[in-house]
Formats: sequence, C-alpha cells, structure tokens
Amino acid sequence: MTSDKQILVTGGTGKLGTVLVAQLLKNNFRFEVLTSKKTESAPPSFSLVYGNLVNGEGLENALRGVELIIHCASNFFDHESIDVAGTQKLIDNLDRASVNLLIYVSIVGVNKIPLPYYKSKRKAELIIQQSGFPYLILRFTQFHDFVLHLLDGFEQQSTALPYFEIPDKLQFQSISMDDATATILSTIKSTHKGIIETGGPEILPLNKMAETYLLFKRNHKKLKTFEATDELHKAFTGGKNLTANKLTGGITWEMFLEQNPALVF
Repeated sequence: MTSDKQILVTGGTGKLGTVLVAQLLKNNFRFEVLTSKKTESAPPSFSLVYGNLVNGEGLENALRGVELIIHCASNFFDHESIDVAGTQKLIDNLDRASVNLLIYVSIVGVNKIPLPYYKSKRKAELIIQQSGFPYLILRFTQFHDFVLHLLDGFEQQSTALPYFEIPDKLQFQSISMDDATATILSTIKSTHKGIIETGGPEILPLNKMAETYLLFKRNHKKLKTFEATDELHKAFTGGKNLTANKLTGGITWEMFLEQNPALVF
C-alpha cells in the first residue's frame, strides 16, 4: 500500500500518531510530521516540519506542497486550544496550500455524549465540515488503551477494599490503535467524503472486560458493581459510544491484553 501524495500528519508524536507514523513508514508513504517545537530533532526515519496549531506560526510553510492531511492532533486537557482553535488555524491556512483531502480522526459519540472533550471534538468536526474543503471524518470507538486506563484507575481506587469495584451497566466497543491506523491508511486513496464510523469487533459490558483484566493481572479480588447515575455514565450505558459499523477480524479486548503484557503489569 503506497501513495504518491505528500502527506502531513498532525499529532504524529501522540499515542495514536506514533502508531500511525510506524504504519506509514512500513507502507512507504511520503509524509512529514508537524511539530510545534522549533528545535526538535527528527528521527532518521522521517521528517519533522515546524508549525504551531495554537498561534498558526509556521503553518503556511508546513503546508506547502502537501496534498493530504491526517489530522490527529488532540489534547484531552487543552482541547479548546488544540482541537478547536488548532483545527481552525489549520483550515485558515489551507487556502494557500494544495490540499485535496483532510482526514480528521474523531470519536464515535462526540455528537451525543456530554463530555467537554467530546464537545470540542464535535466543534472541530463542524469547523472542517463548514470549511468547504474536501474532508473525511473518521470516528472510532474508544481505544483498548482507554478501557485499560479506566480499569487501572478503578484498581487503584479499590486498593484498600476486599473487592474490585466498577460502575454497573457500562458497555464498550473498544478498538486497537493498530486496527484504527490500518483503517486510516485504507481511506487515503478513498473517494468517499463525509463521516465514517468504525467500532471494535465486539461489544462488551465493562464487568466482562474487568473479569478478563483481573485474570491477566492475577488479581483474585471479587468483582463488585455499583450504580452510577450521572449524565456521563448514562451516555456510556445507553449505547451512544457504540456503532453498527463493527470491524470484522479486528483485535479483541482479550487479544489486546495478550499482546501487551507490559501494559497490564
């Protein structure tokens, strides 16, 4: 899988971006990774180009000759600056570029779940949709890493308890970053425009995921659930984070834990 298009990746040093860059290298794509650090040294395997999404500095130069953008840049703690304002800065500089497709990585449920970060992702989607530039918004369900982080947090909270306690009725359709990046690469030559949702290969209640997690952790505590009634938990129990577009043959939750023992321990 290759492409003659010159690609610019934003967020290429983040968790998803790192996996994406590895896949781009493996498949011999021509690309550069946007960096906000003027003095950052590039690895020998790919090029970095300076461009600041917060203040717009360097973006015009970074976009010169770019035909396709994969926009992964995101920040859970500073989403208004990076996800919203940063996306607007990127769009503002496209007039002077030769970009013929902007691929934006988003999350299933951003238009339904009342989480500030999700609201910012939705704002970024709207900025792109209203820009007039050709776009493809790829919404993925939560990553396996997200669920692992969630369960790690519940394990810490349960340290002094004789049981492992989690909220009741939550469901996830988690997907691996490898499968997500493979999906991104498969759309590079696509003529489809609009929004595509992709979910993991299985929908599981959190208590089932927790049982598998405890097994891999060799944690013998009994599982106990409690009822959560806030709006966020309601969203994750009502299926708003799920999609009918289920990935066939993808990496399951159990496979993810098997393949990443260093993350589990």
